[in-house]
Amino acid sequence: MTAPTPFVFPTADMTMTVVFAPTGTEQAAATATEENLPAEPGVTSTTAPATSSPPGGSPTSQPQVTNTTQPPTQAPAATRTATGTQQPASSSGPSARRGTSITAAYLRDRPTLDGSFDEWTLDRYRIESVVAGSSSVSGVEDLSGRAMFGWDEENLYIAVRVLDDVYVQEASGEDLFKGDSIEILLDTDVPADYYVQSLSPDDFQLGISPGAGEPGVDPEAYLWYPSSIRGSRSRVRVGAMRTDEGYRLEAAIPWSTFEVTPRSGQHFGFAFSISDNDRRGEAVQQSMVSSSAARVLTDPTTWGDLTLGGAPAPSNPTPTPGSTTGALEAVYTSQAPDINANLGDWSSGRYDVNAVVFGGGSWTGPSDLSGDLRLAWDEDNLYLAVRVFDDVYVQTESGRDLFLGDSLEILLDRDLAADAQVRNLSPDDFQLGISPGSPGPGDNPNAYLWYPQNSEGARSQVRSAARRTDDGYIVEAAVPWSVFGIDPKEGDEFRFVFSISDNDSRSTARQESMTATTSGRVLTDPTTWGRLKLTAP
Repeated sequence: MTAPTPFVFPTADMTMTVVFAPTGTEQAAATATEENLPAEPGVTSTTAPATSSPPGGSPTSQPQVTNTTQPPTQAPAATRTATGTQQPASSSGPSARRGTSITAAYLRDRPTLDGSFDEWTLDRYRIESVVAGSSSVSGVEDLSGRAMFGWDEENLYIAVRVLDDVYVQEASGEDLFKGDSIEILLDTDVPADYYVQSLSPDDFQLGISPGAGEPGVDPEAYLWYPSSIRGSRSRVRVGAMRTDEGYRLEAAIPWSTFEVTPRSGQHFGFAFSISDNDRRGEAVQQSMVSSSAARVLTDPTTWGDLTLGGAPAPSNPTPTPGSTTGALEAVYTSQAPDINANLGDWSSGRYDVNAVVFGGGSWTGPSDLSGDLRLAWDEDNLYLAVRVFDDVYVQTESGRDLFLGDSLEILLDRDLAADAQVRNLSPDDFQLGISPGSPGPGDNPNAYLWYPQNSEGARSQVRSAARRTDDGYIVEAAVPWSVFGIDPKEGDEFRFVFSISDNDSRSTARQESMTATTSGRVLTDPTTWGRLKLTAP
């Protein structure tokens, strides 16, 4: 994952702070009240704080526990906060913040972002603690909300029902907070700076507008912090609609927005807030309610906690050895196949790639997405050949984002003995993606390694060839064992899943569905993967 631009702390840029800039010990004790709303927009409210920003997931989605690189800093000496509590000399601390605790449930099926909430049956969290503009809030019907949170390997999902008697949003871009909008504060590395009462490069501030003039009309997202990467975030997908008492909003926020690779049980510093403006013809942030009663934008110690709930157990257990979706065999070959997308030199067995593991609502049948896979190996490479059945070929992306189009994925755990029962990703687990090419199969095919994150990047040493067929496409690839750090020998066995991703939308880069050799595949839980065994001819 690309490290963010080295961070330099300039004069505080405090858009959307709804706090003034206190001095001395007042900084630690500052709370967001009407009395400390910025009196002059040019001083604290014209531009918002911002910072850094990959598969957000990850393919189904993208990988993702990325710790944003921080510049070296000297550990602070022990100091006393305004409340008189002793602060440790080290800024490191517990993994979870003590404030309001919210759980995002793992979602197997991606919700439709239309504001209807039809697919949402999760816990609802109250968003009604007034943290700014208290005299402007006449009651819960004027400004409050109920929110639900979900996640998968690609996105953080949000669904919020907002009570707001007057909808006004006449601002956009960096000023969107001056109208009806929502805000997410997320600290991606709580233990590293648990006691730090100022923003760090691993803290993010994202705003979402439900729409210009009306909910659902040109909704947008803007990242203010980290300021080194501030700007519009067009990959945040938003659906919103007006209701009798306010509006509803659904959003899918790629984990790449926060430089995060998510995993079950992960904790973040978190505050979810709703801003209100009731003055038509004027762009102003009148008030704000939040999930965290003590929320102060510039002090992450006042934020709450977001926990990623565990993925549900697979609907089918991991297949037993010998089943076509369990133990696959790569047969040794003394004659490497030509990598030319011609299956004529393959005689090994075929394995079905037809277990729908993601986007079941988008999958219409085997002709929409499925495949059959062949595997072989020698001392240098793992070889694969796959015939994919796909009625619409769409691939507009490459590199880190190739999973957002028609593509292949290999998950491989090279050391079963070390972590056979571990239900999260380890440094010996690998996630490799292969694009057949863009815009068509065979046009600039490429490979990208998402996991382990410290080795993330393009893998030009992976050789592949692809061509279109009447019912889809064919891909052949030679993946050097060095990509996985493996010195292979007959009898070696690994955890392994081969998957195919599909996108049928020519106008939008997105991962709509995925089929795999192993039913129940969960990216972040290697115990749900199948097996691969290297066999003799």
